[in-house]
Amino acid sequence: MSEGGNFESRANGGIGAPYPGGNSAGKVFCIGINKTGTTSLEAALATLGYRMGSQQEGEQLLPHWLKRDFAPIVEFARTAEAFQDIPFSLPYTYLHLDAHFPEAKFILSIRDSAEQWYESVVHFTRSLFLSGLLPTAEEMKRFTYCYPGFFHDAQCKVVPGIGADPFDRDANMAFYEAHNYQVASYFRYSGRLLVINLAATGSYRAMCDFLGRAPAAGGFPHLNASRPVVTQVLFEELEARLAELKRISACIAGRPFGSGRERKAEDGSDRRTAARR
Repeated sequence: MSEGGNFESRANGGIGAPYPGGNSAGKVFCIGINKTGTTSLEAALATLGYRMGSQQEGEQLLPHWLKRDFAPIVEFARTAEAFQDIPFSLPYTYLHLDAHFPEAKFILSIRDSAEQWYESVVHFTRSLFLSGLLPTAEEMKRFTYCYPGFFHDAQCKVVPGIGADPFDRDANMAFYEAHNYQVASYFRYSGRLLVINLAATGSYRAMCDFLGRAPAAGGFPHLNASRPVVTQVLFEELEARLAELKRISACIAGRPFGSGRERKAEDGSDRRTAARR
């Protein structure tokens, strides 16, 4: 059995027979781990005329990936021509995509090194929090981006061997290197994988040649995927801090900070007392 077959047999969840229907010719799956330029890849593919799958809808499929239930992911892959980010950027997914879309092409985006990738992840995560510190696993459960606990699941349940520290350097870098090695090994004879560093000279032209499309720009756009995520998470953190300040203020004033209904009743009583006076 080939090396790809050995790895395939280790992945939880059998691949099974191809799903009926769905044209695999022309499909493109970006399977590089997040923070390797996947947002810039998405924009570049869109300018080349590819109909991109919804990242928000794809992220909702993370619970299925965690259960190794790949059928909904494969079905979602029929909704557009090109896809990136979770769950396509995670291990094992490409095995099922390859089985069901045998003519599809795959793009593995990488960074200069595992350390550079790790520092990018750390910088992005710190930017989500007003403190500028990396969150604990419990703190990551608090935010509701995509669904409550998404950040926790995407880090703590995806990266193996992290223990109590979601951002353990060695575990995260090993995860990055293992994914890249396994992808490259699996597709090594297929001719349907492009390994690309978006920062490298000529990388945009290499992608266009790989896809058989004429260049639509001079290079990859430099985009910051974190902005909408940062905005939402910071808003949630500000709301949490405001609620804590209100609770502290109420305690200082000698009043319990109860539920909204209790506060309304209390406010109404205060107004009636003032009116009688």
